[in-house]
Amino acid sequence: GEPDGCYNLGVMYEKGLGCKQDFVKARVMYEKAAEKGNANALNNLGSIYYNGRGVAEDDKKAFAYYTQAADNGSLPALTNIASVLSRI
Repeated sequence: GEPDGCYNLGVMYEKGLGCKQDFVKARVMYEKAAEKGNANALNNLGSIYYNGRGVAEDDKKAFAYYTQAADNGSLPALTNIASVLSRI
């Protein structure tokens, strides 16, 4: 349940590092980390919804996660917000 550990496990599942790639498990791990305010997990959740990895593409959810990530100090999330806005 430690946020950084959940985030790191999410990255491993998303990229298939040392395990089979699984976007659903990655999302679940990111959600656990995001519940505790992990900005990187929030940003990666945005990317999962923006790109439709294991979920339907959803620009509204992506924007919401990117905004939360930016509010928690993620600089990459600012660029990602612009990407969503350019696509809407």
